[in-house]
Parts: sequence; structure tokens; C-alpha cells
Amino acid sequence: VEDWISLLAASTSLCFPKIRERALSELETETSCLDAVDRLLLADRYDIDRWRAPAYVELCVRDRPIQESEATLLGVKVTSQLAEIREEVLLDMLSDYHRAARSDKLGLRALIKPTRDVRRVEQLVDEVFWPHEVPISCRS
Repeated sequence: VEDWISLLAASTSLCFPKIRERALSELETETSCLDAVDRLLLADRYDIDRWRAPAYVELCVRDRPIQESEATLLGVKVTSQLAEIREEVLLDMLSDYHRAARSDKLGLRALIKPTRDVRRVEQLVDEVFWPHEVPISCRS
């Protein structure tokens, strides 16, 4: 991974688009071990727009909250934007749970597990991070 990041850095600074694309492709594989925060930091450093939204979504749907060390790396603005989305997602989940519980005629309330709607999270990421742009789902 470190070698591909080094190649990404060199190919970006020297304007070698094919080598840059190869490095990006290698870093996008599941075996690269880059977490969402790493991808966001690299996206900022090397102008990789396509990594931003998926990384934001990943941070918003995971069960674990944003850690202090991650918040330090991401900065106050991004961390507060992520917190805003995560809070909205949790409120949606709570609302869905209450709605399902009210319609529960068989007494299965304990079996109802709220889930995060990834499409809703993607919509919120678009609205919060790019409020004046065309939504990602509408871009070509």
C-alpha cells in the first residue's frame, strides 16, 4: 500500500495520468486496507474526488462513532458535518423503529432491528457536503 501511495504521489506531481489511475485502481482494491479516514486524507492530498462520498457514507453507516484521533485528522468542519449526518440517520432509525413497533400486531417488537438506509445516507452526504451541486446520483 505504501508503494502505491508513493506512486500516486509521484504520478500526480509529475502529471502521469495513466500511472496515477493504476495507483488509484490498486489502492481501491479490497486488499489495500485503507480505511475511510485514510481515503479522505489521500483524497484531500491528491485531489481524488471519487473517494470522498463513499468514505463519508462509510463513516456515517458504521456502528462505531467517530473517534477523537479520526476527528483530529479530519478537522472540525468535516467531523461536525459527519456528526450531523450520523445524528439524522439515527433519528431516521428511531422513527422507523417506532413506526414498526406501532404496527406490530404479533408482539415481535423485540425482533425489530433498525437499519441504516444507505441510499438515505448517500442523499444526506450530498446535501451536507455539496449543498449547491447536482447530487452524485444524478451526475454522469
